[in-house]
Amino acid sequence: MNKLIHNQDIDTIHMHFEMQLYCPQGFEHYTGTFDVDFCPGEYLPDYCELDKLFREKCGSSMIVEDAVDWVYNTLKQEYYPEGLCVQMSVQNALHFDVTIEKGGWSV
Repeated sequence: MNKLIHNQDIDTIHMHFEMQLYCPQGFEHYTGTFDVDFCPGEYLPDYCELDKLFREKCGSSMIVEDAVDWVYNTLKQEYYPEGLCVQMSVQNALHFDVTIEKGGWSV
């Protein structure tokens, strides 16, 4: 992935996006709403490449926890942030609303 040099002293980048996924437990599609707080280290993410990657993942078979883990690991491994928190909410599944969070400010 393209890495942009972080020389602007940005403290936090907040990203908000949705992914449509398939739940292998409930056998239904659902929408995951992600909120990501990203504290850049040496690199800034390329938003266009990330958007494309997240859209390509739509339709994949993943439970909520696996989706959060995948986004977290993708950002951590590609951009080496100083801090990262990935939160995902699901409100249209066969079960009650859930919110899952992974990470914190020391990666």
